[in-house]
Amino acid sequence: MKKIWYLLLLPLFMGLAACSEEDIKDMKSLVGMWEMTNVKGVLTEYGKTESFDVSPRENPTEFDRVDVADFTRWEFKSNGTFVGYEFENNAWEKYAEVIYSVNGGKLHLIGLGERENYTIVSLDETTLVVHFSEAEGDYSLTMDVTYKKIQ
Repeated sequence: MKKIWYLLLLPLFMGLAACSEEDIKDMKSLVGMWEMTNVKGVLTEYGKTESFDVSPRENPTEFDRVDVADFTRWEFKSNGTFVGYEFENNAWEKYAEVIYSVNGGKLHLIGLGERENYTIVSLDETTLVVHFSEAEGDYSLTMDVTYKKIQ
């Protein structure tokens, strides 16, 4: 069992060894609970392109209509663990618990058989903005997601 934990933590330690001082500062700044406040981007699907700029709290109907993201909270722990929560059935439900790292201004969520990569657009004591994009065939999604620190 101990070997499994070492293997799971190996990517985190390797990432820390390759991190710059700025990356380490960003990892420390990330620690806490963040709540999504805005999603802005462009979705292309079935030959149609739509721009959006929506807030899940201020305009939940439009946020649901656009259907590009779930209303989420992200928790970054000081031990390198990320816990993701989504708002479902009027409650916050955990959807993921994985390892995270920061390297070269990129935020990596590693686990559950997949790896998600985000570019950190900006990060300060109260606000985190990440950029995400994906494309496959005639589908593409590019978005900047803003989070506010709540804890």
